[in-house]
Amino acid sequence: MAEIKSTLDLVMERTRDMRPSRKEREEMLAREREKRAKGLLLRLSEGHLKPENLRQAAVEAAGPDEARALEAELLRLLVQDLSLDQDLGPTVGGLEALAGETASEPLQALQVIWQEYRDGLAVLEGQAAAEVLQDLARRGITGSALRPKAARTPALEARQSDLRRRMETGFEQARRALQEVVSPAQS
Repeated sequence: MAEIKSTLDLVMERTRDMRPSRKEREEMLAREREKRAKGLLLRLSEGHLKPENLRQAAVEAAGPDEARALEAELLRLLVQDLSLDQDLGPTVGGLEALAGETASEPLQALQVIWQEYRDGLAVLEGQAAAEVLQDLARRGITGSALRPKAARTPALEARQSDLRRRMETGFEQARRALQEVVSPAQS
């Protein structure tokens, strides 16, 4: 009786001598490097990895030969993920640990813009809360225990959106300047 081969056996026989091209190998390495970098950044953002240990964690994750490329990927992702909507603490810590003093000026600019944005949001929410208090007072509801939170009104959202648009331009310029500063460190 003839031997019956599974589909997997047939595929394995036919592809035994096939090897990925150089381009395919580079793409696989890049995908693997990005996964490792994202894993390290997740640990950093959750507080399981201290920024000062990021470089050592990269060596441990990728090995000494690949560590430099992984650090470059970490820098790329850190800069790419900067946003007005997130806490800059872990990201700035990671950038300082990997890029050092070269990134200090653009990082300071980003932090100033981010803080201005946060302060502006707080002012807008305070104004909205004051408007709610005035509205309640007009209705005869008053008292020292009233502590309204800013309601999500179209007017507040429009003011927040306007503030975001104004701040985003400067933030994006500072982010691009930071990218230019850390890019040479990636080569």
